[in-house]
Amino acid sequence: MHIDWEQLEADMARTGAFYAPRLSAHFLAHNFYDGRAIPRVRPAGKRMECCAYIAWLKTPHPRYVEIALAYVADDLKGNGVLREIMAELLSTTPTGTLPFLITGNPAMKKVAAGFGFQTETPSCSHMPRYFAHLVGISDDRLPDSATRKAPRYVRASERVLMRCFDKQ
Repeated sequence: MHIDWEQLEADMARTGAFYAPRLSAHFLAHNFYDGRAIPRVRPAGKRMECCAYIAWLKTPHPRYVEIALAYVADDLKGNGVLREIMAELLSTTPTGTLPFLITGNPAMKKVAAGFGFQTETPSCSHMPRYFAHLVGISDDRLPDSATRKAPRYVRASERVLMRCFDKQ
């Protein structure tokens, strides 16, 4: 099966929702061939078009993995594809690791909450910056909602750090 990784990179870049240094065809393919990504493909001429993708990434701390690069093509949104690939991905993460993610996508937040992820805010954790340091999240990637001094309700489209304390 030959997946068109360049097309996936272009489709993901077009959304403007991904951390640019991670968005390369080589990186997307590397995660797949290392068994850390779940793609959904469909035929597109002689190639296979990737219409959904999600990956888990290693962090500097061996206990944590980051769920990242979640993408679902526009024509498949709302059909449960994200929930399906997230379930499959979580079953492939190493035993004993705890996943986390950073997202501003309301659909991803809802799916993640269904798998036991909780939004990290200063009111529920005393050290979000320390956690970020442990897992290699730079200050420019850490969402404001995780470090705000005065806690408040997190808006639906606001970027959040979500952690899962009990992998299902």
